[in-house]
Amino acid sequence: MKKGFYAVIVLLFIFSAAVPAQSSSPLIISEVMFYPSDSNGEFIEIYNTSATDIIDLAGYKIKYYTSAANSLTGLINGTQIAPGSFAVILQGSYDFNNGVYKSII
Repeated sequence: MKKGFYAVIVLLFIFSAAVPAQSSSPLIISEVMFYPSDSNGEFIEIYNTSATDIIDLAGYKIKYYTSAANSLTGLINGTQIAPGSFAVILQGSYDFNNGVYKSII
């Protein structure tokens, strides 16, 4: 039993070491609020894991399965994310004056 278990662990290690990453982008999705209790409160939070590279989101698009792809538009700091920084993607119709996140944006 132990030999079989160790063989499986070794094979998993070899397989995981041999499989390349799907992307070399330092951009990751760090949080998603998909179905909030308040209307118009959906967001996607992204993070730039790079220590040196600025990522420009110009040309990136977000697509729900039920809609056409939407281009991203910069608001506060344009469309660039500095190294080690977060950005939040909100719906285009989000009300910044009265929306649920007004106290933290």
